Amino acid sequence: MVNVSKKRIEIVATDGQNTRSVLWIEQARDGSFYYGPAYKGAGELRSTYKASGQRRAHESEKQTVTWSPIAKFKGACQLAYYGMTKDLSALPFKPYVSKKIDGIVYVDYRTLQRKDFHASLYLVEKNHPEYLQRIIELFPNANLHLFTFTNPWTLVLIH
Repeated sequence: MVNVSKKRIEIVATDGQNTRSVLWIEQARDGSFYYGPAYKGAGELRSTYKASGQRRAHESEKQTVTWSPIAKFKGACQLAYYGMTKDLSALPFKPYVSKKIDGIVYVDYRTLQRKDFHASLYLVEKNHPEYLQRIIELFPNANLHLFTFTNPWTLVLIH
């Protein structure tokens, strides 16, 4: 079992007029990861990667997949991929309210060339930055936000 302090990271987006929480990822004290979109009624879309290795794509799914237990995590893996419109009014995202959190990724939609927004969540083995190389090669023009206060590390990729 991994013994860590609870940590939360939020992905926040703005179009210059509205600032919204769009995604979040959290590591619980037992090492489990929980993550998903940040809008009202999205609880059933919350995904889990339990410390035991049991992974569920979203809460409404009964079937689980067994991955490596968090305490034995090696390498790097993609937890989730999210694609969404840059029109913040088109989805029921919660307005961002400043609060105490451990990390934040701030995305200004006005700087993105595309009409949509993509975010990927990865886990990377602690103290092994060499595993980032392949991700950088796959997404050479992406913004990488690495949080080393989780174990394994959390990588938020904006592309």
